[in-house]
Amino acid sequence: MNDNIEPEFINPPQNLKSKVDFNDNGIDMAALEKVEEGINKIVVEKLSVDYMETAVKDVEKLQALYNEANSSDDKIKDNFKKMFDVVHDMKGQGGSFGYDLVSSLCDSFCHVLEKVENPSVKHLVLIKLHIDAVQFVLAKEMTGKGGKDGAQMLEGIKAVVAKVLKS
Repeated sequence: MNDNIEPEFINPPQNLKSKVDFNDNGIDMAALEKVEEGINKIVVEKLSVDYMETAVKDVEKLQALYNEANSSDDKIKDNFKKMFDVVHDMKGQGGSFGYDLVSSLCDSFCHVLEKVENPSVKHLVLIKLHIDAVQFVLAKEMTGKGGKDGAQMLEGIKAVVAKVLKS
């Protein structure tokens, strides 16, 4: 073995370093935060598109469960339980993706499904009202709380719910 061979040191290029802003304190945190905000915005926009597709499918499931319950008294109670699972998930997801009104409507929807112990045809009217409202909000892409129209819709639905549940 030849002991006289000198090792060769290779310094890799520092390309990444040239792409990061540094100041006297190290990495420029304001620039880093700006990049993170941009990435988060892109991710949320992509997830929002996915959310919309999922929410539309969930409304279709609810509509099918409603139709089945409406056509058979035997299915009402069982389908209320199935609807609750779907609506509860929608309630949690809506606000996460900027659809606060969907979350509020689904909260009201869950309230109905929880409060009604012996569901009947009169309760199906409340179910249909909620399904139609959520479908409308999604179709019109009413983000946030839906403004004045959203507030009026939610207030009206809550009034109907209170009246029907009292009777």
